[in-house]
Amino acid sequence: MKTKEVLPVSFKTASVLVAAFVLLMIFPSGRAVAVVQCNKSGCINSINSSITSIYAPAVSVPVSFTPSSSFNGTLYAYGSYPYTITHTITHPSGCMKGGCSSHTSSTFSGPAWFPALYTIKAQVGYAVAVSKNGNPLPQGSSVNVGDTLVFSFMPHASTDVSWFTAGYSVPHAFSFIHTSQDTPYGEWAANAAAPSSCTASNNNYTWSWSGYNFYIPFVVNPPAETITVPAGLTCGQLVNTANGGASMACKVNNAAGGTTITPTFNFSSTYGQFYFQTNRLSGAFCLTTSIPMSATAGGAPYQLPIPAQSIAYPLAIAPSTPPPSTPTLSCPSSATVGQPSSFILSNGTDPSGLPIRYGIDWLNSGSVNGWLPSSGYVPSGSSETASYTFAAPGTYTVKALTENSSGTDSPWTSCTVPVTSGPTNGSCAPSHYACTAGTSANAVSGASSWSWQCAGLNGGATASCSEQKPPTVISFTCGKNLATSASSCTVNSGQPTNLFWTSTPGTSCTSPGFSTTGGSPVSTGPLTVNPTSYSLTCIGPNNAPSTANVNITVNQPAVSISASPDRVNPPGSSTISWDSTLTSSCTVSGPGLSSTQIKGNKTVTITSQSTYTISCTTAGNPVSDSVIVNVTPKFNEF
Repeated sequence: MKTKEVLPVSFKTASVLVAAFVLLMIFPSGRAVAVVQCNKSGCINSINSSITSIYAPAVSVPVSFTPSSSFNGTLYAYGSYPYTITHTITHPSGCMKGGCSSHTSSTFSGPAWFPALYTIKAQVGYAVAVSKNGNPLPQGSSVNVGDTLVFSFMPHASTDVSWFTAGYSVPHAFSFIHTSQDTPYGEWAANAAAPSSCTASNNNYTWSWSGYNFYIPFVVNPPAETITVPAGLTCGQLVNTANGGASMACKVNNAAGGTTITPTFNFSSTYGQFYFQTNRLSGAFCLTTSIPMSATAGGAPYQLPIPAQSIAYPLAIAPSTPPPSTPTLSCPSSATVGQPSSFILSNGTDPSGLPIRYGIDWLNSGSVNGWLPSSGYVPSGSSETASYTFAAPGTYTVKALTENSSGTDSPWTSCTVPVTSGPTNGSCAPSHYACTAGTSANAVSGASSWSWQCAGLNGGATASCSEQKPPTVISFTCGKNLATSASSCTVNSGQPTNLFWTSTPGTSCTSPGFSTTGGSPVSTGPLTVNPTSYSLTCIGPNNAPSTANVNITVNQPAVSISASPDRVNPPGSSTISWDSTLTSSCTVSGPGLSSTQIKGNKTVTITSQSTYTISCTTAGNPVSDSVIVNVTPKFNEF
């Protein structure tokens, strides 16, 4: 049976009572836990936001469990476990007062629902702590105005859960009631979820039969945790720590009044669930189910209710010293972004002559975010100078107070500081007359570009800016008509084509290759040179010149003449063929051939080397071509 030392100071905990079955038992009443504390300066600086500088030294905190009550009932488990039972039932932690039993062999095959637990007793404990400067404060401890306290929910531990059963059964064929068993502890999991694998540990009710281990985990869903804060405490946020713990830093202020303050730790109602697992003592084998036990075979999961719990924690308030006087805060008449400004605090006196320090709130957040001096205290009435650099322009309210060494604060004082931007250099924007920084000035529209200045602010440099004007839009094409015209075209030698152009209104266009006086279109006249190109330059009012080109391919006249074959044995025959393009008249001549056809062929008799020529007239220079038909010489033998 488990026993634990009963500590002299106890905290309330929630207990869960499951029906009526009286057992003699000793409940656990103490464990070592961790207290979370907060450095005083860190907590005060963040008292209205989040807590910083939290750490956890190990100290002993008393915990107690309330007595349990009982419920006389049965829980059923679901599983498929075929085996033979021949062994005496054993318990790793020992047997209860009723002793251990042995049972005859039998077998069972599943799956099925079977009675697993009889008459359960359970209880759940909660632990809380209050600390100051890393030291735990018992209930009723004395604290001072100005103290920073840390209120902590201790992390949940398996030893916070304790449960007992009056008996159990294995699969239904072996139904029996065994003597009361002192179980191990329990487990914590969100939604009281089942363990993922068979777990042989002190957290689970365990026994062995005929080569098998059996486990019954009792899993508790962690409750929601809140703290009821009384008047007289100014607190930060409740910050989660490891394993379900949480901490909150609070400062005792002048509004405490009376002689005590009583914060209350609250735990919401929650529940726990039972599961059934088994594994073979030898070999890799584990059967576990995520189906919780049920109060009826095949019924809904049974959830053991755990009621809500509140733990009051009274603390005595020591008499506070009279507050020091409100300081004098001297502020600059103005400040510049990015440049440090000086603030003087003086005349903070303490009526009891205690040392003082000045707290300052730079951004009117309602809490001190800087101390003067940065550590320790100075004599009453001392002056301190602070430097602060504002990050953005605006009008800021700066506040300050005096605090004595006992932690008592004076009322706030404040001043207003207008903050302007520092020197800003002018910077040009991509669009003309625009600035990304500074003020646009001296805008000028030139023939080919715009120019302007971006004057700096607050003494910043001035930037000179310019933007090239876009060229005048030109459409320049050639062709027989505008609809089919293009930037390039083709004509036969001696033929003209037309040139077309358009431009923005008010544009003046000129070309070195043709006259633009009469406007578009204009004829090129007969073209004989290949290729021929024309350029057009247009200039609009206050715009840069724009030039466009058209290219014209001029097909040239051509003639050709050939002989087949071009060598014969005299007398022999050869066929003369000729052709011409882009010609007006042709003459073809040679031995045995005379023709004016521009294209044709004729077979002639060759008796000696002969030359055949074609000559044609064109729109320009005449063109001609010729071919020679050779003869094979004869040789006489001597």
